[in-house]
Amino acid sequence: MESLSQASIGLRPFKRSEWDIFKDLRLHALQTEPGVFSSSYDMEVNRSPEEWQDTIEGPGHQVFGLFNKDHLIGITACFTWREDPSGETAVLAMSFIVPEQRGQGLSRLLYKGRLEWIRAHPQFRRVVVSHRLSNTIPARANQRHGFKAFGRASHTWGTARLKTRSCTRWILRKSGCSLETGERKADYCLYTHVSSHVR
Repeated sequence: MESLSQASIGLRPFKRSEWDIFKDLRLHALQTEPGVFSSSYDMEVNRSPEEWQDTIEGPGHQVFGLFNKDHLIGITACFTWREDPSGETAVLAMSFIVPEQRGQGLSRLLYKGRLEWIRAHPQFRRVVVSHRLSNTIPARANQRHGFKAFGRASHTWGTARLKTRSCTRWILRKSGCSLETGERKADYCLYTHVSSHVR
């Protein structure tokens, strides 16, 4: 049964007009947890309002806000994966929940909202997500939501190059899903989500 505190918490897509509150929490996340994200505070702090607005939404991407009533407590996003030239792969990214709201199972809302958005965009046939091998919390969350590890590759997290990143991929098919496997040499692990209810 959902607790009273969680009953008021929900995930929704940001509007372009909300770029300023998105910016504040995004920069806070990059500043307080460096090395967790692919970007860094220095790379984003001088972005223009238009750049923040363009980051929020587009034909192949969407940023979401996790709200407790009207108070922003988290962000997450899905983008078209640059490493797939076909444009058929989405990547989950940018997840952050303020520390005082963690440990309540709220990450399930982040996964649910993003995967629903991806399903609604027929250009996507697969989804990938990745994490540092040393960061076991997102690894467990990925697995809880049906992702399966399929490879490792080199990656720079913020400004620090680390030895390993883990990734998963979720394969979307009109007639179901299949798992793609593969291995790349380097420092992250890829995860794949497998579901029989994607279409």
